Amino acid sequence: MHTRDFCVSQGRLAEKLGNDRFQDLRQQYECHLVEVRGFARSTLAHHGATVADFLERAVRPCQSLRSLTDTDIERFVGIRSKEVTRHTLQHTVAALRAFLLWCHDRGAISVRLDAIDTPRTYRGELPPRALEWPAVQTLLRSIDRDSNSGERDYAILHLMAYYGLRPIRDRITVS
Repeated sequence: MHTRDFCVSQGRLAEKLGNDRFQDLRQQYECHLVEVRGFARSTLAHHGATVADFLERAVRPCQSLRSLTDTDIERFVGIRSKEVTRHTLQHTVAALRAFLLWCHDRGAISVRLDAIDTPRTYRGELPPRALEWPAVQTLLRSIDRDSNSGERDYAILHLMAYYGLRPIRDRITVS
């Protein structure tokens, strides 16, 4: 049994429909990510989406994968940098590096093209993930609890501080 057939039989690789000239390459790479790297489904989905986007937008229709240059890769990273944050772009570049190295190792591209600079991110540049506990206590003490709405506000803020507040994310299906 071939690697691709095994991945399909285990439900770890979905068959792609349509006219995609890189379909076999992408399926082989996905099998590599599952079998060799042991990626979780969410990580596999991210890498798969990044690779599909790269192959669609960076490799021109008349161009072969073997003829890719560092300029093609820089152009793609430049396009993506206008669409996502620096933190997301770091993940995109990491996925792209891994794919390009894999392509080179298996002979799909002749020159190593995985030396891509990642954007710099800095500690403290994002808003804090949580308030300091003394600030939370000061906020809770500032609520007038003599009314029903004050009791309600206190209860809501206390629960948020104690249990945390996270956004609810819709499940995204990557095809």
